[in-house]
Amino acid sequence: MNVRQLLPILLLALAPAGLWAHDFSAVAPTGQTLYYNYVDGGVELTYPVSTSVPTQGWLGYTCPTGTLVVPSSVTVGDTQYAVVSINRFALYGCYGLTSLTLQDGIAEIGISAFSGCSGLTTVTLPQSIAQIGNNAFINDSSIRSFTCCAAAPPTVGNNTFSGMALDSCVLQVPCLSVAAYSASPKWGQFGQVVSAGCTASLTVTANNPARGSVVGGGSYAVGTTVTVMAQAADGCFFACWSDGDTLNPRLVTLDGDLSLTAFFFAERHDTITIHDTITIHDTVTVHDSVQPTYFQLQVTAQGLGIGVGSATLPSGSVVEIAALSLEGARFSHWNDGETQNPRHVTLTDNVTYTAYFETAGIAGSSAGDWRLWTDGDVLTVECQRGERVRVFNVDGCMLASRICESGTMHLRIDTVGTYLVQVGNATARKTTITKH
Repeated sequence: MNVRQLLPILLLALAPAGLWAHDFSAVAPTGQTLYYNYVDGGVELTYPVSTSVPTQGWLGYTCPTGTLVVPSSVTVGDTQYAVVSINRFALYGCYGLTSLTLQDGIAEIGISAFSGCSGLTTVTLPQSIAQIGNNAFINDSSIRSFTCCAAAPPTVGNNTFSGMALDSCVLQVPCLSVAAYSASPKWGQFGQVVSAGCTASLTVTANNPARGSVVGGGSYAVGTTVTVMAQAADGCFFACWSDGDTLNPRLVTLDGDLSLTAFFFAERHDTITIHDTITIHDTVTVHDSVQPTYFQLQVTAQGLGIGVGSATLPSGSVVEIAALSLEGARFSHWNDGETQNPRHVTLTDNVTYTAYFETAGIAGSSAGDWRLWTDGDVLTVECQRGERVRVFNVDGCMLASRICESGTMHLRIDTVGTYLVQVGNATARKTTITKH
């Protein structure tokens, strides 16, 4: 062995214990070398150097730069491990990063994990993310697009977004979650909250392909309502879906990845032979009764308005529904006689609530005077500064929620159609996008 071959071994032997904070390294899908530790349930992304000052965790190493994708899993030898979390200070001070994407499966981001990544302009978090630590994105002032695909707003620390230019940063979230993020004390700090093109995977299978087939699976935009159907083979019958629902076909609204299995059973034809001389043919058709655990809530309208709150949810869910009137009308009552608006209902069966509206001339506006017009695919609103502007589709799904900062706000709508615009708690107005 020559000196050149021996030198790395000597350096390793002389290195102090605990030199490395990581258990192993792996190359990211975007080409950067990342470092990981083993933890319960998988591995977590971390910094490479062991130090009492975590902000120095990249001393002597090259921070990732450019576009970075943190994968959902990594392989060590012959074993694949799920990436479940981002350690505190994991990429602290990596100012050369410009775009960050965490793949699905990562549930937690630690304290100060991306602090000081001043070059970041876009961040995309997966639907699995549930918790983001304090100071995680502090002073990342260049971020202009922040996408979070989680259906429910993740828990965040008090200073998670401190130092970010929130007024000029667009927060993109699933369609059905715009209202929840806007109402969150932390996420609501973003001046612009809009629906994102996050996708969800719908997997539909049969418990026994010989007994039946299914349709409806695929990849869809989050918030999409999809029809799934189970088709039994000859001599078989459909019993229920894996979530207990017996509707077939049925509608499912995707707020994240969903897997459904259709259960098919064969009709029983039992044949018993006694003493080889007498044959008894006993045919029994088994149709198991399965109590649905999910119910469908439909909110419709009669007159100049829309009903908001349609959903498919577990039995016992408490849901807020609302009647949103248009100009020239006011809400009158629900089909069950109730006049409260909005109101809360408890799901114990498949049910439809219809909001009735009556003519009322030009309705007043709690937001004061405001104007609305479109030019091509651009929707413009003039209103008082600080008012929140909401955009709905005609099905009552909130597509955008933004604070008007300057008195005039422009929104680019990427789909031709009819939309409803509301300023503050004012009566909504209808507008149409005619081209894109």
